Amino acid sequence: MRPSMHPPLRLLTLLLITGALFACSTSNRSAYRYAAPVTLNGHCEQREVDGYSDNIRLIVDSNAIKALDWTAKPDNRSCRFELKNFTQVPNRQVADLQSNTDRNCHIYVWRDNNHITVATNTCENLCAANDKMLPVLLNPLTGGCMGKSN
Repeated sequence: MRPSMHPPLRLLTLLLITGALFACSTSNRSAYRYAAPVTLNGHCEQREVDGYSDNIRLIVDSNAIKALDWTAKPDNRSCRFELKNFTQVPNRQVADLQSNTDRNCHIYVWRDNNHITVATNTCENLCAANDKMLPVLLNPLTGGCMGKSN
């Protein structure tokens, strides 16, 4: 016969485990929450060892995108996104550009605690290599490229 745990000790153990799980689930929330509207005058030109490259010029004022010219070259193919081909749509959490020719294609710009991210979503009709594109991370203070270790 297996010895059973005393009921008060069992309750204390359950409370400690529940408390530990709750602490783990809430401790990193602030690292990923929306930080602030984006204001940036940025330029980033970078090239990876595998040949992937980005050249992006971006001006944003309180989430209103004023200028965008982004050329990405994944797999030796080129994708270019220019502000004149997009319309900004209302979104309080991120800057959201929607393609004028493909309503499913969006470019999102947002800021978290460490960097500003520029990323595409469902832009395959505008860029055949869109599935190979990586988000661009910009330094919120300088507007320059963020290294992968930042």
